[in-house]
Amino acid sequence: MVQYGFYFDQGRCIACGGCTTACKSWYDIPPGPSKWIRVYEYEKGNWPNVTGYAVALPCLHCENPVCVDAANGAMYKESKYGAVLIDPAKATSIDLRKANEACPYGAIVFDSDAMNANASKCTMCIDRLEQGLAPICVLTCNTRALDFGPLADLQKKYGTNRDLPDLPSGDLAKPAVIFKARTPHTKVIPWDASKAVALWQQRSPLATPGSPPFFGSAADATETPDGMIFRNKLVLHHKNVAELMRYTLNDD
Repeated sequence: MVQYGFYFDQGRCIACGGCTTACKSWYDIPPGPSKWIRVYEYEKGNWPNVTGYAVALPCLHCENPVCVDAANGAMYKESKYGAVLIDPAKATSIDLRKANEACPYGAIVFDSDAMNANASKCTMCIDRLEQGLAPICVLTCNTRALDFGPLADLQKKYGTNRDLPDLPSGDLAKPAVIFKARTPHTKVIPWDASKAVALWQQRSPLATPGSPPFFGSAADATETPDGMIFRNKLVLHHKNVAELMRYTLNDD
């Protein structure tokens, strides 16, 4: 078996959602939580030092698919491309929910919270591969953040890194993917963040005399209470459909 896989360059991804839209269009998937490739946006840090991140995440068709072991026969790894697939003849919603819990990346999606909800996932676009075509998400990525091919070829081209900050370690499942993390921000023009906060705290000289500052202390502006920012981390396993939609809000 030749293992095929994906390449994802986080620095190129702008979270436009084109991959999700194209996937839904190609497979006639209605709007909603059945997203075979999910686009996440989240931020880390506190003002004025905040960094935004984007991750486009299909099924990574792992070389050691722990989901298959947990699926009670409902899933299998096919032999031509190494794709991890659902067996519709054996699949039950209960078995696939167990498989999704085992999957480090939460790749199986459900169209509702009902116990008998329809489950589905990325198929590696096997129908397109059989025609000599690239997966639809790769073809339609405007910024070329995605690539696809035999994993060995991708490793020669891009390296062997299978881990991305904030994603689970690839040691367990060995995802068929090569990641390139975004490069850290650099200051083009050096500036002192603490001085910027102090200046922002003061009102204009034209303000009414005796007017209070915008905030009492720097901590009021630079320390964010838990729960204030709802996408301040990458969440891959969702409690319900509503939470999945909330964390992937911009790609539908």
